[in-house]
Amino acid sequence: MKTCYIDNIKQTRWMKGISFFFLSPLYPFLTAIMTLICHRFGWDMTLIAYFAVTGCFVALFMDDTAPVFTVFLFMNVVVSAQNAPTGYGIDREYYVRHLPGIIVCIAISLLVTLFRMGVNLATGRTKLGISFYAVVLFSASLLLNGVGYEEYVKKNLMYAFFLAILLVFGFVFGAGMKGDERSFRCIAYAFVFLGLFMLVELCERYASVEELKFDLVYLRSLGFNYGWGSRNTMGMLFCLTIPTTAYLAAKERCGWLFYALDYVFLCAAVMTFSRQAMIFAPVALLASTVVLLIVSKYRFIDLSILVAFCVAAFVFYKCNEEVLREDFQKIFETIFTGGDRLPIYQLGWENFLTHPWFGVGFFTELPSFSSVESILPQMYHNTVIQILASCGAVGFLPYLFHRVCTVISLAKRPSIERIFLFLVVLVLLLLSLVDTHLFNYFPTLVYAAMIGILAKTEKQ
Repeated sequence: MKTCYIDNIKQTRWMKGISFFFLSPLYPFLTAIMTLICHRFGWDMTLIAYFAVTGCFVALFMDDTAPVFTVFLFMNVVVSAQNAPTGYGIDREYYVRHLPGIIVCIAISLLVTLFRMGVNLATGRTKLGISFYAVVLFSASLLLNGVGYEEYVKKNLMYAFFLAILLVFGFVFGAGMKGDERSFRCIAYAFVFLGLFMLVELCERYASVEELKFDLVYLRSLGFNYGWGSRNTMGMLFCLTIPTTAYLAAKERCGWLFYALDYVFLCAAVMTFSRQAMIFAPVALLASTVVLLIVSKYRFIDLSILVAFCVAAFVFYKCNEEVLREDFQKIFETIFTGGDRLPIYQLGWENFLTHPWFGVGFFTELPSFSSVESILPQMYHNTVIQILASCGAVGFLPYLFHRVCTVISLAKRPSIERIFLFLVVLVLLLLSLVDTHLFNYFPTLVYAAMIGILAKTEKQ
C-alpha cells in the first residue's frame, strides 16, 4: 500500500488523541446528545453543519474513516418534528429558508469525501472486487427503469440516478474504512447511541400523552410525529440496533449489560406499534442470541437474561390474554396485506407481466395512495415487487446477482464482526419485504456502506 499525507499525520500526538475520540463511544454519544438538543430547539441547520464539519475532518485527516458511518446513520434522524416539511411541521418553510446553507454543507462534504475516496483508491486502501461490480451493475440497471413505457416521466431517471449514486458512493466509502475490530466497534456504538436517542424520543412522546390506557388499538392510533420519519422508520432503526448491540455484548467487558439493552430495544420496537418491527425485532434478537450464545464469555448470564425475559413476557401475556390475543392476531395476519398492500402487490406483478423487460418506472400512481407531489415515488412496499414492476427483468437479474455476491462475501470469512454486520443487512432486507426502506435515500446510503465494509473485510 502506497503512503500519503495521512500516514504522516496519524503519527502525531494530537492526531492520536483526536482519533481516539472519534473511534471511541464518545463521538456517537456526543452526536446523540447534539441531535437531542437540536431537535428540542429546532436547530436542524446546526445539526447538519455539525455532521458536515466532523465528517469532513474524519474524511480528510483520519487513517480510519469508520466514524463517518455515525454521520451516515444519524442523517436518518436529522429532521426535527417542528421543522418537518410536511403537514406535521410547525415551521414547514425551514428547509426552504436554509437551502443555501444545506447546499454548501452537502457540496463541501461531497468534495471532501470524493477526495478521500480518490486517495484511498490511489494508495490501495480501497480495493474493488466482484461485489463492487455487482453494485455498479445493479445501480446502472436502475437507470433503465421504465424505458419504453408509454407513460414514462423524467423523474424516473432523476430518482434512479440519486439511488445509484448513493449505492456506489456508500459502497466505495465503506470499502475504504480500515475494517479492523476497532472499526466494527465504532459502527456498533453508532447503532447503540442511535437506539438510545430514539428511546428518549419515544419516551418523550408517550410522556406527552394526557391519558395513557392499556389498549393496543388506542396506543397504535396515537401516530406520533418524529419529523424524520414514521413509526415504521423508527421501528426499522430499532430492529437494526439489535444485532450490533449483541455484538458489543460479545466483545465488551460486562457485555451482558448490552444484551440486557437489546431487550430494551426490543420492547421499544414493539412500542412503536410498527407491525413490521413487532414481527422482525424478535427475529433479529433470536438470530443475534444464537450467535451470541456461541461466542459470548457470559453465556450463563446471557442465558439467564433470556429465560427471565421469556418468563416475564409469558406472565404478562397470560395476565392480559384477552386484551392482547385479538390485536396480536390481527398484526400477524395483516403483516403482508395490511394497509391495502395486497392490491399493490398484485398490481406490481401485473405491471411486470405487461412490461417484463424494463418495467413501468418508479413514478407510477398506485391505489390507496394520495397523489401528493413528492421527491419519492409511490412504492409497492416490497423490494422484489418494486424492482420487478419498476425495472423489469433488466433490473431484477442484477439485483439477484448482487444478493448472491453478498452471501458469498460473508461465506469467504465468517468472523464474529462480519456475521453481526451481515445480520443487520439481513434484517434490513427482511423489513424491506414489507416496506420501502431500501428505496429511501438515507437507509440506502447506510446499506451500501455496510455492504462495502463486508467486501473490504473479506480477506483481512
